[in-house]
Amino acid sequence: MKNLSDAYHPKSEEMPASTANKEGPCLLRKIWALRTTHWAEFLSTFTTTLACIVGGCQAGLLGGDDEFFVTVAVVGSMIGFCMAILSGGYGNPALTLGMASAGRISHNKVPVYLAMQFAGAFLAATAGYIYYSPAVDVYERGAGIRTVPGSATFFTTIYVPDILPFGLISFPIINHIFIQTMLVLAQSLLISRVSLPFPAIALPLYFFVPNVVCRMSMNPARDLASCLVLHLAGYGSQVWTQGSLFYWPVTVIGTTVAAAIGAGRVPLEGTVEGDLENQSQTHTPQFK
Repeated sequence: MKNLSDAYHPKSEEMPASTANKEGPCLLRKIWALRTTHWAEFLSTFTTTLACIVGGCQAGLLGGDDEFFVTVAVVGSMIGFCMAILSGGYGNPALTLGMASAGRISHNKVPVYLAMQFAGAFLAATAGYIYYSPAVDVYERGAGIRTVPGSATFFTTIYVPDILPFGLISFPIINHIFIQTMLVLAQSLLISRVSLPFPAIALPLYFFVPNVVCRMSMNPARDLASCLVLHLAGYGSQVWTQGSLFYWPVTVIGTTVAAAIGAGRVPLEGTVEGDLENQSQTHTPQFK
């Protein structure tokens, strides 16, 4: 009987190509397949939230170049949005609920998508706060001192302390609520009408307008998760009111309704699951 050490072990060069490359392509396919699952929602909000916090804190706390880090926030948001296109949730709870209400994604996916979106945003906001906490101490001129607005503005993409409870007809409320609602409506209409890949020219245009007019359009996962982290970090409940008790309810409800209207404006042809499957097959790379 031969020893096991004497047994012949074929080298990878002598093995059939399908066997030698089995592990690599399978791993790549699994990673590539995440773009159509709930993990795409997690990565989308994680990337978007972290990019916005880095953009705000690098410029505000560390004295970085404003224009450059605004670009970082915008580009990061674009990348985050693109990550969740094929999954159908678009990395935004407002758009996810809007698409589900219009029958464009399965209602069974909504709870998982929302959970992953908020989890990704919360993890990114936590990581961002921990990293920039020493810089906050320097900015606030004391360890553990946390003020609103103060350093809170650098962690929140949308902060509107100038809105008063009775100022519903003032320009700030129009700027931060009405315009954001219109932007989400336009985005919802756009993604409902076009087939993937998402037109490259639309993304820079979409993110340029809200950055100039009202910084960024509403993303409840990113914005509420950031406020929750700040609240737990010692900023207090004032991060939720932001100068007006009406702001969050009106904005979140308004953008969700706008997304539902936008998604429902285009007749639904076939099932979304079938569309996503066809898109996945179309864009799946062939590994040889």
